[in-house]
Amino acid sequence: MTLPQVTRIFSRSGIASPLGRIANGGVVYGTLGTGFQSFRKYGLFGLVLLFNGEGRYRDRNGVDCCLEPGDLIFVHPKRPHQYGATKKGIWEELFITFEGASFEPWFDEESGCFQEPVLRLGTLELWVSRFMELLEMETHSEFEMTRAVLRLHELLNELNTFSQSRGGRRSRSERLQNSIRRVITWPSGRSVDWESIAAISGLSYSAWRKEVKKETGMSPSQYRRKHLMIQAAELLRQLGLSNEQLADQFGCSDAFHFSKMFKSVHGVSPWKYRSAWLKGTEVE
Repeated sequence: MTLPQVTRIFSRSGIASPLGRIANGGVVYGTLGTGFQSFRKYGLFGLVLLFNGEGRYRDRNGVDCCLEPGDLIFVHPKRPHQYGATKKGIWEELFITFEGASFEPWFDEESGCFQEPVLRLGTLELWVSRFMELLEMETHSEFEMTRAVLRLHELLNELNTFSQSRGGRRSRSERLQNSIRRVITWPSGRSVDWESIAAISGLSYSAWRKEVKKETGMSPSQYRRKHLMIQAAELLRQLGLSNEQLADQFGCSDAFHFSKMFKSVHGVSPWKYRSAWLKGTEVE
């Protein structure tokens, strides 16, 4: 996928979804970044992909590093930071900004996947394509915004996979927690690669499965099903989506399959769940 040849900001409505919202995004040429006069707190989560030029990133946590094409900055709402071209350098970027509680576990400064503010992606083609696919999605309704936010989680999931493949100095407990988080965030429409998720923990699949059950009280597949259906219940309450729409959203073969999976977690069908919720009756 090719980039627009001029600066283009993809306009977003103020519509939010139960899972959060994408606030802004675009392709920017001929900018200087934030500059280095002061540290900025942006107030939103953000991804900034440098696709041309070079520069520097600094923050109040003491990080100070040079940047080149293929470097990705993770912007945390509360982390004072600055970045941009140095001297007379070029700075051209792709960016996405977003907000919502569902993103906080990814960026938690103690336990999140993206504790380091800069990830060196290297090859640009794949990641430019992922960014542009997301930026070009329509977000003019709650349903469209929800789909875009879920797609953003898929992008974060891919970035986490890439980061883990590069290795890291994490404890066994941290690696296990990251693998468990991956179980939840694996794209709902794709077949789960359990072996690759287990590899994040540094354990064999059989050993990892035992550790997950010890940690969560459930097998990995049960744990994933539970959390997917918790998300489905939230969408059902807030948007009243049909079983067909939810089946498509969560990678089920049809509405019957989705209803069966939902009932296995919540004890009632989606229709009875929403009906009880609308009446103010306890449903869980």
